[in-house]
Amino acid sequence: MLIGIIIAGLSTGSLSTLGSIFTAYILYLIPSFFFLISALLYHGGDIFYLFSLAMFGMMGVFIVSGYKHYKILRNAISLDTTFKSIYDNFADGVVVFRENN
Repeated sequence: MLIGIIIAGLSTGSLSTLGSIFTAYILYLIPSFFFLISALLYHGGDIFYLFSLAMFGMMGVFIVSGYKHYKILRNAISLDTTFKSIYDNFADGVVVFRENN
């Protein structure tokens, strides 16, 4: 159980460093959880089956939160380049807003 808590903590902490590259985050997250889940299922027992199910759910939550974090970073970078180009083109302070896709 301690190893599961350590893996969950490392996966949560890695979101801040690998969040800007979502595929790298997924490539880090899935193997770390997959090996623990497979070891728990191999060991057997009701508590281990329940813990592996909880770890599988946590992996899903981490994937969804990682993707949301990636989208937020991508939109912030897009807005920064948009406002920088507007500022460079219009020195008198005219601001034009556009809808992000």
